[in-house]
Amino acid sequence: VAAIVAKTTEDASATVTSHDLGVEVDGNAAFQLDRNFQIAAGAGYLFAGKAWGALSGNKSDPLKLHIAAILSF
Repeated sequence: VAAIVAKTTEDASATVTSHDLGVEVDGNAAFQLDRNFQIAAGAGYLFAGKAWGALSGNKSDPLKLHIAAILSF
C-alpha cells in the first residue's frame, strides 16, 4: 500500500490558483502460483484536487485497476 501527494509547481489556470493535484492511494499484490509463474493485481485511486480538474478537464476521481501474468524463464 502506498499514498502519494501530488502538487503542481505553477497555477493550474488563470482562474484556478490551487496547486493541489490530489492524493493517490495504491495497493498491489502478487501471488506465486508456480516456480516460474506469478499473478499480480493492483488498484489505484486518485482523490483529485482542484488543479487536477482544471488541467484535465475531468473533475471525477480516476480509478486504475490492473492484472498481470508474469512468466519467468
